Amino acid sequence: MITKKYKKKPVIIEAYQTNKEMIIHTLEGDMKADVGDYIITGVNGEKYPCKPDIFKKTYELVEDWLFFLSIFEYNQVWNSFVIYSSHDITNIS
Repeated sequence: MITKKYKKKPVIIEAYQTNKEMIIHTLEGDMKADVGDYIITGVNGEKYPCKPDIFKKTYELVEDWLFFLSIFEYNQVWNSFVIYSSHDITNIS
């Protein structure tokens, strides 16, 4: 068996840091989130807790303008801007 190296695809997630203990219903079952844990919403809407030290090693804050740039791409072929959203694609010439 040959082992290969992989890296995570760059995806933008939503998360918040909880200020209370709570039970999160995850795809793997119920998990306890402690005060200070991050509650992450995954790419398919699933939620799961993450300890602060792991969160800080894995994620970095995306500023609003960087998020906008990640979904707003200049299309040189058509000399227009293409805005990608989860619902549709809009061309602005």
